[in-house]
Amino acid sequence: MTPNELMRATGCSYTAALAFASPITAAIQRWGVQRVPEFVAQWAYESKLFTKLEENLNYSATRIRDLAAQSKPGSRWASLGPRADELANNPRAFAEACYGGRMGNRPEGTGDGYIYRGRGLPQLTGRKNYQAYEGATGVKVIDSPGILIDPVFAADAAGWYWRTNNCEAIADDIEELTIRIHGGTWGLDQRYALTKLARVAFDPNSNVG
Repeated sequence: MTPNELMRATGCSYTAALAFASPITAAIQRWGVQRVPEFVAQWAYESKLFTKLEENLNYSATRIRDLAAQSKPGSRWASLGPRADELANNPRAFAEACYGGRMGNRPEGTGDGYIYRGRGLPQLTGRKNYQAYEGATGVKVIDSPGILIDPVFAADAAGWYWRTNNCEAIADDIEELTIRIHGGTWGLDQRYALTKLARVAFDPNSNVG
């Protein structure tokens, strides 16, 4: 995949395409990805067209309350609402409150929630997921989690996640694929649009509907 092909498939900038065309190609080959348009479209959305490789946890108090209000009652996100003023504009504290004691992380206050925040194209999150990726690849992300913002490892983690979660099998169903990748249907319309763009770019005769 050339940078120009990645630009046509996603609408990303040339700078982003130059950084990610080769790593994405390598990940596709390494992890046996066959549904390339769907693969590229999903990760393009997750990473804001290959520009966001680390989770932004710098929320205002208003935004925290809004997110809490939109979350399921009893969920971790919902529980953050009453702590909005305490956690506002403090990424470390917010990450600890949100992710501490979850996904293999040690309890809030140990640092794991912040250390193992979302990174890479799939926004890999939590010690458990970092350990799983390290175990599958040998990449030392437990001791060096920041390596996941390198395009090579950011893309490789996406290939690993795609393969591990059997995304290939449901690639025709964009909504179900989005749920499997993101956990919900956030940005579904944009994901459909990106998938259509990528399908046409990689196969001009594609029947995209």
